[in-house]
Amino acid sequence: MVIPLTHHKNSGYTELKVFGVWCSIILLFTAFLIGVLKG
Repeated sequence: MVIPLTHHKNSGYTELKVFGVWCSIILLFTAFLIGVLKG
């Protein structure tokens, strides 16, 4: 089991926030690409 160096009480919440931000960026980027490709 590997424990991250930044492991603390709020690590799960922080990871969830980062995951949510990445999902939003990827979704926006994908939507933008589809819009450009469809012209």
